[in-house]
Amino acid sequence: MKKYVLLVVAAITLNAQSTDDVIVQEYNTTSLYKDSAKVLVGGSVEWEANSNAAVNNSFVNTIVFKSYIDEREKDGVIKRLRTLNDMGLYGNEVFYAKYKLNSSVALTFNMANTDLIRSTFSSDMFKLVFKGNADFAGQTAHLSNSNIDYINYQTISLGLEKKFNRHVLGAGLSYVTVGQYQSYHIDRGDLYTATDGTYLDFNTDITLQSAGTGAKSRYFNNVGAGTALNLSYFHKSESGKLVISANLTDLGFVNINNIESYHKDSSYHFSGIRIDNLFDFDMGSFDKYHTDSIYKILNMNKESVSKRQILPFKLKVGLKYNLSQKVAVLYELQYLHTDQYMPRVTLGGVYKVCERFSAFAKVATGGFGRVDSYVGFNTLLPLRINLYASLNVLENALASSKSTGTSVNLGVSRIF
Repeated sequence: MKKYVLLVVAAITLNAQSTDDVIVQEYNTTSLYKDSAKVLVGGSVEWEANSNAAVNNSFVNTIVFKSYIDEREKDGVIKRLRTLNDMGLYGNEVFYAKYKLNSSVALTFNMANTDLIRSTFSSDMFKLVFKGNADFAGQTAHLSNSNIDYINYQTISLGLEKKFNRHVLGAGLSYVTVGQYQSYHIDRGDLYTATDGTYLDFNTDITLQSAGTGAKSRYFNNVGAGTALNLSYFHKSESGKLVISANLTDLGFVNINNIESYHKDSSYHFSGIRIDNLFDFDMGSFDKYHTDSIYKILNMNKESVSKRQILPFKLKVGLKYNLSQKVAVLYELQYLHTDQYMPRVTLGGVYKVCERFSAFAKVATGGFGRVDSYVGFNTLLPLRINLYASLNVLENALASSKSTGTSVNLGVSRIF
């Protein structure tokens, strides 16, 4: 499990915005509906990950680039932890294409892979993972309400897009297949370590569930399936000053089958065993092999269950207003349907350096974290290729001990 916890922590270094940004939508939509255009193809990578906890970039940098985390780094994070702390990661890689059937109608196609990790953990859980239970001698570690949830799924979508004067409306239907599902919840957890370390008492209500973890690849593993609706809207005013875009993706559900489910509500007494062995933190990863040790130690019985789950649908609205031929302001609002995610509001500005190149800066609040800043550019290359990049690296470079997000995000599209 420790390896998986490190994955969640390392994911904090990735915090990005997808190319459904209004800047890219403006180029793609207006270019496609020009008389000479027929086909639009493109791809985007979106990663948004962050934490409202004290697990900062300095700590993550140590995990990623060094082989040893010293006590000073650990203690620095522990001092800032809350009673309960949240982390989350949402990743989405998309290939998309649009084929214009006539001057006002286009056929749309998308293939996407989505990952969602969300976690809540107590400050005592963090201490146990990274420092063991020695500091809890004669004390009780409170682990209640700690959890890690993960879902991976793929979508294949078909739809239509219709242009009405200066408005473009789109709708599509997706087939969804689930690659992996995992859910580890400690609803109640109290771990007492004897003063001399000779025994442990563990009182817990714990549920462990997983599906698809034994497969070689999580892609199209088909442990569940469902459908989803996608909607889009675009508008550019006659003067060209105002641009509005809105996108709703993955509004639907999946049925997940053959979930291996373990539950235990009981108390345990262990003599001569370390916390590292109890939860297999040293060698564990979030998969069936290592969680077997937890099942055996806690004497948990397995049952096969199924469940219906709402997908983490995303709603994003963007507005761009051109103050002049070179300067524009941006406003974006994003909602992701998952726990620990707050609606994210973004404000920014765009400067058009030349006809083919624009630079922008943004400040965002909400999401999985607190406040993040972005710089980036949008440029038109030869062969009608549009390239977009958004970076969040200044916080890490200038204040790694006080920031929790770093990002590199790219999107590319081409008109034929």
